Amino acid sequence: MNMKPLLDIALVRFDQVGYQLDDFGIASNINRHQVIAYLMAEQKRLEGEVDSLKARIDFRRVQVERIVGSIEKTARNGLDLALWPARFTLSTLKGIAGQS
Repeated sequence: MNMKPLLDIALVRFDQVGYQLDDFGIASNINRHQVIAYLMAEQKRLEGEVDSLKARIDFRRVQVERIVGSIEKTARNGLDLALWPARFTLSTLKGIAGQS
């Protein structure tokens, strides 16, 4: 979506409100440049918040990947330990059968 036409309409309306306030004798210390500067500052602040959120998400993703990797490694080690007697017996039987 192109924001330029919407921004132009908003600024024209803002200027019209300023002119009407001037007609009523109400002086305004706020002009369109200050509004634009404020909006740009808020945009940058929002971008910073989004970047911070992305960094936290990436950090948590890495933590979860490490935990999952650790669990997988522990499961593999446990399986190897549980199957060790059977593998040892099988290799011993193969050795005995091969000597005959």
